[in-house]
Amino acid sequence: MSAARRASLLAVKAMAFTVMAFAALLADARPAIAHAPAATGWWWIGNQSPRPLPEVAALRPETPDGGLYVAGNPAGEEAVSALRFQVLPSVTDARLELRAAGSSGTPGLQACRVTSAWSPAVGGRWEERPAYDCSTAVRAAASEDGRTFSFEVGPLVAGPVFDVVITAAPTDPAGRPPLFQVAFEAPDSRSLSTSAASEAA
Repeated sequence: MSAARRASLLAVKAMAFTVMAFAALLADARPAIAHAPAATGWWWIGNQSPRPLPEVAALRPETPDGGLYVAGNPAGEEAVSALRFQVLPSVTDARLELRAAGSSGTPGLQACRVTSAWSPAVGGRWEERPAYDCSTAVRAAASEDGRTFSFEVGPLVAGPVFDVVITAAPTDPAGRPPLFQVAFEAPDSRSLSTSAASEAA
């Protein structure tokens, strides 16, 4: 076989391999699906029984309408938020993005799996906040401008109803959270994006 013939066959094989690889990528592609939360809530340590509700309302941190609030200090959590989403049972990847409306300090945030029932609240009673498990917590990644916080929450999705708590994350060697407060804009249909396995997968 001549050198020219051999080179031509190699080129054809290389092109065929490229086409097959591209087809495999297309077959494995999973369209992203956007989700708005079905429910949200946040709870604040300043709202504890038997503190009178009028006094609580006067001191409650300000948040945008429908927004969320998370706060912490080296002694522990001061406020936590929760979100509930309905997703496809075949979800393989999920990213939660929350946009800050205002903050102080350097927020250290983590997403944790909810382990109890909860009801929507705005600055709700601290003792009524949902229970949660942070043994598989997902840390937030902040954007360069510090306004958007992203959580790769795929490992926390365990069914078609997905509940997650956003709380203070330990950031120092002693396992303590930093001093911070952050109010989030109201979550919307852009807050959670998921990818689900195709029917053929």
